[in-house]
Amino acid sequence: MTATQTDNNPRIGQAVQYARETLSIPSRVEWIEKAVDHLVQPTQTWGICDEDRASRLTIVLTEALTNAVVHGNLGISSELKEDGDAFAIELSRRSSQEDLASKPVDIEAEYDGTCATWTITDQGNGFDVESFIKKLDDDGPDLDLLSGRGVMLIRAFVDEVTWDLGGRQIRFTMTRPGVNRRKQRRLQTHQPVRVASYGNNGKVDWGKALDALTLDLSSGGASLLHPSVENATRLMIEIKGPKGKMYIPAEVCRTQQIDEEMIQIGCRFLAPGPDQKGVYTTLAQQIKALEKLIAQLEKVQDTGTFSAMRSHARAVFTDPVQVDMLDGSKIRKAVGRDLSKGGVSFIGQYELKRGTQIGITLQHGDEQPIKVLGVVMRCNKLTGKHYDIGVKFI
Repeated sequence: MTATQTDNNPRIGQAVQYARETLSIPSRVEWIEKAVDHLVQPTQTWGICDEDRASRLTIVLTEALTNAVVHGNLGISSELKEDGDAFAIELSRRSSQEDLASKPVDIEAEYDGTCATWTITDQGNGFDVESFIKKLDDDGPDLDLLSGRGVMLIRAFVDEVTWDLGGRQIRFTMTRPGVNRRKQRRLQTHQPVRVASYGNNGKVDWGKALDALTLDLSSGGASLLHPSVENATRLMIEIKGPKGKMYIPAEVCRTQQIDEEMIQIGCRFLAPGPDQKGVYTTLAQQIKALEKLIAQLEKVQDTGTFSAMRSHARAVFTDPVQVDMLDGSKIRKAVGRDLSKGGVSFIGQYELKRGTQIGITLQHGDEQPIKVLGVVMRCNKLTGKHYDIGVKFI
């Protein structure tokens, strides 16, 4: 957030546009409360937390750091916590072992003007995140383990939470009240990108990078069409920027399966790491470069590179589209681009000849699907797999 000259009662927190701090604490429980107090304090200055939200954040940070210290680095099982006396004895014993107590818990706190993100990483053995979350979702309030109840509190009190590095890392976010997570203006643009996920060692696995396509782009995030993310929670996106290739770390916020080979991903961009590739090493540099790229792309679109085939007003339409070739063959899937009374355009992983008649099924959310007939008016290749297809209703 940027402070204005007309503020009658200014707070210094209004002027903070970016802040980042890293901590590394030993695996001793007496450090947890001190770290929590230190991390909560600036959130009220930033406007992230009022008194009530600060209390919730205190609970979340305490739970996450306790899990990292006790269950992660000291290796004490959740089941033992049910027996208070046995747990206290084992905690004291392991805390006195220097090789265990000296294991660091790394903490990163980042604020970008609208939301704060905390990342906590331990050196333990991790856990099966997918199975644990499935059990949590299936059992809900009836879950017996105290650790499960703690995770339920975390999920209830923050806006987003993800686990990475085989369960050794938790990342959660709280947004300023009343702020849209993607407050930045989005440009509907279809740019080829390469996307790689992070391995269990925390490094980007470029050997498994795949081609993808943006559906929309802002300085804070993007929607992508991607073959698969293999349940990844963090990605590295390579895109051509004003000064060459940009490498942007991103957090996966949502996914929607379109068909067997196409998934729609919504992601939030993160700040560059200390070992980041490319020329942008700070969040401010990255945002500025993205804003410049978006302005360039918008200028190209405004020159009328693609002639308008429909006279009706168009609305952005990014829901899934079903395409029937009317010959009894397999129903094909696509993702919408825009929609008007006269036609629709969508992105598909197949080529359609101009003049081909097709059946189209459109559906927005839980509304009743609409089936229409149309004729293909254009089919432009965007990448090796993706085509921009324009259809006129008949």
